[in-house]
Amino acid sequence: MERRKFCSGKSSISLSSNNSLPQELTTEINVPKKPDFVGREEAIAHLNTLITNRNAKIIGIYGKGGIGKTTLAREYLQIQRLKILELNVGMDTEYIVSVKSWVKRQINEQFKQQAKKKFIDMLEQLKYLLQNEKGKVGILIDNLETALDEKGKFQQRHRDYIELITRVLNHPTVNAITLITCREEINEAKLSFIESYPLPELSELAWQEFFSIFEININTLVLSEIHKAYGGNALAMKVITHPIETYYGGSLEDYWLDNKQFLLKGQIKDLIASQFDRLFEHNRHAYNLLYRLGIYSYREIPRVQKIGLYCLLWDVKKSETMQVIESLQRRYLIEFEAGKYWLHPVIRAESLTRLDSLDNTLLLMKEEIDKLLVSDEKIQYFLEWLREVTLVYSDFTPLDFRAFYLCLEYVYSFGIFEQYEFLELASFFGIPSIE
Repeated sequence: MERRKFCSGKSSISLSSNNSLPQELTTEINVPKKPDFVGREEAIAHLNTLITNRNAKIIGIYGKGGIGKTTLAREYLQIQRLKILELNVGMDTEYIVSVKSWVKRQINEQFKQQAKKKFIDMLEQLKYLLQNEKGKVGILIDNLETALDEKGKFQQRHRDYIELITRVLNHPTVNAITLITCREEINEAKLSFIESYPLPELSELAWQEFFSIFEININTLVLSEIHKAYGGNALAMKVITHPIETYYGGSLEDYWLDNKQFLLKGQIKDLIASQFDRLFEHNRHAYNLLYRLGIYSYREIPRVQKIGLYCLLWDVKKSETMQVIESLQRRYLIEFEAGKYWLHPVIRAESLTRLDSLDNTLLLMKEEIDKLLVSDEKIQYFLEWLREVTLVYSDFTPLDFRAFYLCLEYVYSFGIFEQYEFLELASFFGIPSIE
């Protein structure tokens, strides 16, 4: 299902040319008009100016959660039609993506090469591959704040990120552009070359444009108050749209009058919690799916295929599953693109607070996956092997089960069925080996 479409026109942004710019990057960007990306033409132009006029190789996009950092970064790389390598750092401080594992995976999967064993050698190998890539590569390092301490420095156990950035991504001959999203600015002397771009809030005009797409009756004074309270936050703008449409007849003023004191607090966390509460009251199946989606770590696999949602809907009739998924899409409570789904970090944080019993939820999820895939012999072969490794040769823990299903998602996505690939995959996700 697609969200409501906007007009098909495009906004053209002309930027000054730079003779030293590689030919595959364009200096005139056409920004598609679509409801998920309003009011960011200037931000796109700013990124392009940093890259084309100032020859920036790495840009840090900074701002509060929900302001639209990741959306902007992805949109820019897609507009430039770059091959994208995405490093989703992770939302859990205890389970941050290992740089070594990410580099290894890019070499093996994206470049179809056998990765070397030592980390330093892998970095040199990745640098060589990026140097010899025909087209420019776009690299997105997302949610980097999880790896930083309160002073903006990398935690000691995550300082490999510095090695990746300095040795590879910032090398002058590497044919790549790197965009980093982070809530706080990086404060590392070795990384002072990173161009800083504090992402400004969406303007009132952008909010007005967005609400107009959904034919919401706008009171400009009310719009100004809500916009000011939430600092132009893009996520806040999106999630209040559905209740205004559904429960207030499209009247922004009526919504404001009924929720004024709450809205004036301007707390995005509380706003998201209120959407969960509303779902709990009006659509229990959608509520269950939303909080269960917190099970996925969105780390090694940042996006979940539709089967990953189906296996969380064990208490919903098969004929009604898409209706449940679409109800979350309409509310902007789940992100989706090209048949894959994920949660915004702010929304996932709330979902984790509502998981009543992780062990029980994972067990029910396992049963549903078994039913969904019972007819696939190759997948069943993998399941039997992984079940033996995970459940017989190790004590059960929730982390084991999470790894189990991340492996399953990985296998289903990439068609990995060879025994040696199973062993490598198990090690990659921290599952104890039977060897």
